[in-house]
Amino acid sequence: MFLSEKIENVLDLVNCKVLKYAQSPTTDTYVLSESSMFVFQTHFILKTCGETTLLHAVKPMLDLAREYASFDLVDV
Repeated sequence: MFLSEKIENVLDLVNCKVLKYAQSPTTDTYVLSESSMFVFQTHFILKTCGETTLLHAVKPMLDLAREYASFDLVDV
């Protein structure tokens, strides 16, 4: 399973859908039904507002970051 599929599976768990995906040499960009997410080689940004179910995806997303990119948690 590709990383993008795993990301979509995590988002499905919190009722969030990928509306659009774009890739550049430095960034994978996701326009989500509740927010946006930007994945860089050294970090990712999950941007949301309000009290959305998307906040429940933070831990699983950090787990994916550790698994695929050896990320260490610095700031949430």
